[in-house]
Amino acid sequence: MLLTLLLIGIGAGLMYFLDPGSGARRRLWLREKWARPTKKEQASLAGAEASSDRVAGAGADDISLTVPNDVATDDELARRVRLALERALPQPLAVEVIAHHGLVILSGEVSAEEQDTVLACVRAVPGVIDVENRVEVRTAASNA
Repeated sequence: MLLTLLLIGIGAGLMYFLDPGSGARRRLWLREKWARPTKKEQASLAGAEASSDRVAGAGADDISLTVPNDVATDDELARRVRLALERALPQPLAVEVIAHHGLVILSGEVSAEEQDTVLACVRAVPGVIDVENRVEVRTAASNA
């Protein structure tokens, strides 16, 4: 009986996260939720950040020791862009995002109304230097 309930629960969880309609969004949410540090980790990171600020302040005239706050890794920048698109678009998974040293390359399909929203949204993300737009505009015939 217990094994049956366990298997039913596992099956329901798999159906929830592997659903073709909303499963990708749910998996993205789960990845983002797990990637966030806990409150205890945030406090530890804040302490480490404060001590690194003190060290950087000691050699502030040496420009090579300081790094601007808006510099992000390529993966972090792509994640920021995906989150911004998720908030702005009804189907954010239709747009693929690649980031490389501040250049964001967009591909996929969006409607004509969404194209300006996508570009404005991506350009507003901190760390984006330039946007290469390879997004194809869906016509009314391909929506059907």
